Formats: sequence, structure tokens, C-alpha cells
Amino acid sequence: MGLAFGVPALDEETRLTVEFAYGYLALFGWVVLTVLGTSWKLFLVRVWQERFAAERAIRPVPAVASLPNALFRRISASAQTGGVLGVATAIVAREPTLLRVALALQLVGTLAFLAHFLSIARHELLQSRAPCKATRSS
Repeated sequence: MGLAFGVPALDEETRLTVEFAYGYLALFGWVVLTVLGTSWKLFLVRVWQERFAAERAIRPVPAVASLPNALFRRISASAQTGGVLGVATAIVAREPTLLRVALALQLVGTLAFLAHFLSIARHELLQSRAPCKATRSS
């Protein structure tokens, strides 16, 4: 907010660099991390509803909480957060090596996010196509 009022007083080139880094943090820090934080939860519930809700009265089904992969989730969140902060730092410091490392870290986070989604989706994608047969005693 201080940038809007000229605080701190920066020369034009430095000011544009700081504003660019701030914009990057705003877009990737807020948008991407919001997506990471909420979309997997929504997707998880949707997959469970589609795959297991109809069967829960017939047979034991996994709990919703057992579907996600905690390792992929942690790697994704940590790598994305570190990558975003690293890119913003590299922009301000004008350090291309740090920028490459931070972008690689963001790529790792994105790939872990995708792997996490696929690990959840496999429950629906790889489901048995045979109908469930209820075994009820008379």
C-alpha cells in the first residue's frame, strides 16, 4: 500500500521492479495458493460422492479423509510457496540464477499438485465397471 503513496521513495526503475514483484506475489501467492488450498478439497468430495456414496449402504467404503495423499499435498504447498517467494525475491534482487531455481521449485509444486489430483481421481477413473451386488440375508 505504501507504494501507492511513494513510500519508500524509490527511483523509477527500482519502483517498477518492486511493483512487478508485488504483482507476482499478489497473483501467484493469492490465486495459486487459494486454488491449491481449496480445489483439492472440493475435488475430493466430488470423487467420493461419485464413486462411493451409492455403495456405502452395501459395503464398507473408504472415508473421504483417506483418499488424499498427504505427501503430495505437502510437497505441492511447500514447493509452490517457496517458489513464489523465491521468484519475487529474484525479481527484486535481479538474480537470474535464483529466478531459475525458484521457477523450477514452482514446477515441482505444480507437478506434485497434478500427482495429488491424479491420486484422488484414480478412485473414480479405475473403478470396477461391474455393478455392485448386495448380499443381504433374508
